Amino acid sequence: MVGPVPGKKYSEITFPNLSPDPATKKDVHFLKYPIFLGGNKERGQIYPDGSKSKNTVSNATAAGIVSKIIIKYKGGYEITITDASDGRQVVDFIPTRPELLVSKGE
Repeated sequence: MVGPVPGKKYSEITFPNLSPDPATKKDVHFLKYPIFLGGNKERGQIYPDGSKSKNTVSNATAAGIVSKIIIKYKGGYEITITDASDGRQVVDFIPTRPELLVSKGE
């Protein structure tokens, strides 16, 4: 088991395979065995700082009206929600990649 590893740094991974040398040991015979490899990019996890990875659904932390949407420079959104009853504002951060389904005023 390997991972999680950053894809940009580890675009190739070599798995060592130890086997006897048939040149030194004549009674060694080999069979063909399948090897299964799999990968999973982003599993939908929550990081220690509370941020969510890219495959999760982001729910609003407060009920109210979307008063401001800022598209972040490195991706993602900063959404300000204003509570209609008391005017309190809450800012939610949406990571890169999810499609934003709300608009200002909703």
